[in-house]
Amino acid sequence: MSWITRLKVSGRLMLGFGAMCLLMVLIGAAGFVSSRALRAQLDQIHRVRLPGIASLIEADRDLQQLLVAERSLIFANNQSEEFSAFVEEYQTNLGQSHSRWEKYKALANSADEQAIIPQFEEARAAWEKVSQRVLDGRIADTREGRREALDLTLGEAKTRFEDMRQYIDQLTEINLQAAEKAHHAAQQTARATIFTLLGVVGAGLLLGGFLVWIINRSVAGALRSVIAGLTDSADHLTSSSAQVSTASQALAQGASEEAAAVQETSSSLEQIAGMTKQNAALAGQAKTLMDEAAGIVARVGDHMNSMAGAIEEVTRSSEETSKIIKTIDEIAFQTNLLALNAAVEAARAGEAGKGFAVVAEEVRGLATRAAEAARSSGSLIEGTVAAVRQGNEITHATLEAYKENVEIATKVGGVVEEIAGYSEKQSEGIDSVNTAMGQIDTVTQQSAASAEESAAAAEELNAQAQLLSTFVDKLTDLVGGEDSQHRALDGRAADFDVEPERFRRAA
Repeated sequence: MSWITRLKVSGRLMLGFGAMCLLMVLIGAAGFVSSRALRAQLDQIHRVRLPGIASLIEADRDLQQLLVAERSLIFANNQSEEFSAFVEEYQTNLGQSHSRWEKYKALANSADEQAIIPQFEEARAAWEKVSQRVLDGRIADTREGRREALDLTLGEAKTRFEDMRQYIDQLTEINLQAAEKAHHAAQQTARATIFTLLGVVGAGLLLGGFLVWIINRSVAGALRSVIAGLTDSADHLTSSSAQVSTASQALAQGASEEAAAVQETSSSLEQIAGMTKQNAALAGQAKTLMDEAAGIVARVGDHMNSMAGAIEEVTRSSEETSKIIKTIDEIAFQTNLLALNAAVEAARAGEAGKGFAVVAEEVRGLATRAAEAARSSGSLIEGTVAAVRQGNEITHATLEAYKENVEIATKVGGVVEEIAGYSEKQSEGIDSVNTAMGQIDTVTQQSAASAEESAAAAEELNAQAQLLSTFVDKLTDLVGGEDSQHRALDGRAADFDVEPERFRRAA
């Protein structure tokens, strides 16, 4: 049986329990087969033989009652209610006998029964014909009918009735014998089942005891060595769990301090983010004001352009007026010449031209005043034109300076817009950093919580190690007692090169 010792503990246990399960299967199979055979035999008795016998007895009883009714008809008054009752009883029993015979016929399954059934039906048909003649003769109530009915019921009808009944007796006997055989077979099956189960149970007990002895012998030694290893492992586990607990507590404390520092940093970043957002908002407001100022400057520029155009128009009008004054001066000069010519001609005309000379003199005076006025107006207009030209030049210079101011304001607006954009990006970056710090804070807090959980788990591990040592002691007592434990620990101490007493104390 050395192959059993080469199996693992699980294989040995599976072997033992497998053998027990196989025996249980064999017991169950034997019981199932036997119970199935018993059920079939009992079903044969209960479902076939007993109902068949009951149907035959009931059919025979109906025929006997029919015969009593038939005999009673012979002596009853044809016109009385008693006679009618006998006739009705006759018909009822006849129908019931047919119905119960059909029930039996459906149950009959043996060759002997199948051979007798046609003979009975033939005998019954012959008896029914004679019995019907008895009933008909009595119903006719004639002398010959009553005489024939009496002769038939005591003669041929009686003979045929007895012939028919003997087949019922034979069928009843066949069913009784079949039921007795089924009962005897059921008893034999029950005895065989008892012997089989006793034999299987006995073999199972022997095999089970043998396997228990083998498995106990092969497993106990392995368990002792395992106990020694578990004891040593529990000792090392206790020491390691204490170190892990100390390290986890230190880690938890450091994680808590780190979480506090991260929270302070996160608070500072939130303040910086608030100030950055405020700067971004102010830059946005400055950009808005610069946009409004640019709009105002643009409108002023439009007005300056309009004013420059108006001044240029005044300059052109002044030049045109100057030209008109010059034309008036020339007209005055020509008028003066014409007046001189008219005066000369009037002098030549003598006395006749005096009036014309006076007119010419007046025209000359008017021409002179017009020329003087034209010269004065021309001087004023020239001064005005010069002033307008100077104002136009100053306006153009102002417009150029204003354009430069617009360009500078536009550049300042662009710079403010860039400052606002950078401030917004800076605010977004600080928000991202703030979010990251929040995530770091969450992770740090989780790490601190995990460190605390690890410390608690280490303490629980230490407790479990001590509990493991207790279980090892109990397992040692269960397997081999204190002597066996000492022997196993001595063997383990030799493997680890440790003094046995020290190894036992560690256990």
